Amino acid sequence: MPRIKNAEHGYVERISIKDIPDELKKMYLDHNDLGGVNRSKWWWDHMLDKHSDYQAALAYDDDDVLIGYLIYYNQDQTFYIHEWINLNPLSRQLLAKFVIKHQSIFSKFVYESPNPDFKSDILDDPYTTNLTVTPYMMARIVNLEDFLQRYPIQVNSLEKIYFRVKDTLEWNDHTWALEINDGKVKLSDADGEGADLELTIQTLTKAMFGYRNLNSLADYGTVKGDLSKINSLSKVFVSERPQLIDYF
Repeated sequence: MPRIKNAEHGYVERISIKDIPDELKKMYLDHNDLGGVNRSKWWWDHMLDKHSDYQAALAYDDDDVLIGYLIYYNQDQTFYIHEWINLNPLSRQLLAKFVIKHQSIFSKFVYESPNPDFKSDILDDPYTTNLTVTPYMMARIVNLEDFLQRYPIQVNSLEKIYFRVKDTLEWNDHTWALEINDGKVKLSDADGEGADLELTIQTLTKAMFGYRNLNSLADYGTVKGDLSKINSLSKVFVSERPQLIDYF
């Protein structure tokens, strides 16, 4: 494990998972912007019952303000980090130091992160770490029309594009007309119109969730149509991959 200096400010408090404060739950909600589940009260209650052996480490600054946390557990000689959120470098230093203090007890440390950005280069010795990518969950757009109306579009304007979506759900299985004016989305059923591009709901889900952009999908032949239209529609969607933290 890398050496980390003791922080000159702040402190860490360790608690049982059943004692996590509301401010931790709010911190999760405030930083849940890449596809994580919106945890309502019943979900937190379920988590506390299902994982009663989990613990939490809370990082505070000198003013007793929560600046980060990690949720962790252990099995035999392995220390598992289930969730880790930092608001600033101080919380990262405090919590990393907290983890490293356990290296005399545990022989292996595992961080189960939903973030696809592997940060081993930040460590003094990147070669001490190994990365394993594990399939976890599958996303599904159930109602495309409703989903697009609430989607975080990335452009303020888009000339009308017709795209054909193939789906076993009949309310999604249409040719759609999409246009955006001053950030307002207008999506309408356009069956009978010629489509600028065609794709399945599974392919569209990948693009809209930021897992793979439409241009890349077109290169693999899963999107077919006018390349300029494909490029225009691709700019509407988020480009960061989702972080699906919770299994449900």
